[in-house]
Amino acid sequence: MQFNINKNNFNIAMLKKGYTTRELAKRTKLSTSTITRAMSTNKKLNIKTIKKIADALNVDADTLAIVNND
Repeated sequence: MQFNINKNNFNIAMLKKGYTTRELAKRTKLSTSTITRAMSTNKKLNIKTIKKIADALNVDADTLAIVNND
């Protein structure tokens, strides 16, 4: 199953933490390009990636995940 990021919730969580894209990438051990694409496009992500991002932002994965039915 693939997911998209809820961009509004993602941006709010990033602002609350004060993280840059680079800082989030470092904390999740994901590339900055993966974070950037998740933020700015409809890039499909797996649940493990969503979970890494959610954990780093200290939010529930359900807050960030939107099921992609394509």
